[in-house]
Amino acid sequence: SYIDLMKKTQQNPVLVVDAGSFLDPEHDFSKNLFLYNYLEVDAANLGTTEYFFKHERSDQLASLKHLTSKAKFPILNNNITYLLTDTQLKDVGVRPYSLQEKNGLKIGIIGTTTPDVSQEQPGQTIPGVYIENVAKSIITSANSLRRMGAQLIILLLNKGIDCTSLLSKELDISDNKVNFDPYETRYCDSYKNKFFEALRLLPPKTIDVAFTSGVSSKVANFIQEVPVLQNKGYGQ
Repeated sequence: SYIDLMKKTQQNPVLVVDAGSFLDPEHDFSKNLFLYNYLEVDAANLGTTEYFFKHERSDQLASLKHLTSKAKFPILNNNITYLLTDTQLKDVGVRPYSLQEKNGLKIGIIGTTTPDVSQEQPGQTIPGVYIENVAKSIITSANSLRRMGAQLIILLLNKGIDCTSLLSKELDISDNKVNFDPYETRYCDSYKNKFFEALRLLPPKTIDVAFTSGVSSKVANFIQEVPVLQNKGYGQ
């Protein structure tokens, strides 16, 4: 309803993106896809629930091919490489990025993940898979999109950031009630966070905005001068 309202009331076109993990592993994935196709989502990143998604008894790549064939929107990832097979994500319909035009504005959308993706699924292993350097993958995709005429570049990353827990504990209030200075990141979990590390390595203006997911924490901060946005999930 919120997305429908935005589309009806905004003078400019609305771009709908998902940073990843849009499949609900507890339910029939086809219901998730039906909703996303109905909502006319413009792009979604490959998150942990999509990456470990298994269709019937298919292997990983066959399952992803089934998923992308049913989705009416591009599913993105630019840094997962299979080492033990000739088949790669691009061969099963997963794209490194998408270039779209809205109201005359060319928008590049990049999807990436961090090397600790396997840790999000206890007991899961991904044999023969190499996850390329996050910063390098973002720079490569962003440069390609700029050469293609992209005027705005959006990064979708299925690696969350926590910017509320520490402040919530310090103030002894619910994290839902935490308000923070968007230019202050000292309360964010920057220590050993792979996304923070990647942002520090990006040249200025590589990307224009980043949407992240994977942690139940609201984020609306400028990190390394990049606006980073994240909701708490569950439609909040």
